[in-house]
Amino acid sequence: MKCASLHPDDLGRPIKAQLIKLLVAVTGKFTESESLILAQSQRIEELMRNAGKNSRNSSLPPLSDGLSKPTLEEVSEKRARSLRGKSNRGLGGQPGHPGRILRMVEMPDEVVEHFPGVRERFNAKSPKGLAF
Repeated sequence: MKCASLHPDDLGRPIKAQLIKLLVAVTGKFTESESLILAQSQRIEELMRNAGKNSRNSSLPPLSDGLSKPTLEEVSEKRARSLRGKSNRGLGGQPGHPGRILRMVEMPDEVVEHFPGVRERFNAKSPKGLAF
């Protein structure tokens, strides 16, 4: 089955006029679509710029963050890290250190007793019958 090839001279004048109208219409739609794509691209760029903004990295108020909490990655990025390296020593007193502690003795030099002060409203007997 052979396809007949069309030559421009074979087309009649009415068909050429229809093709020109169709070409003008398609070109108009193409221009309209192109401007719509440009406007949408600009809007997408604006949304992408604003998507990463929150109260921590812009002048937006904290209320604009919504109810979501920052992710663990965001929190860990903000934490200050010590520049000091880890040592081999354990926590607490180190071996060989004498340490200091107050120990009870048999005969203290001085005994000081501490009692709560008496106020007028406490002069009455307590409910259990104990006086202050």
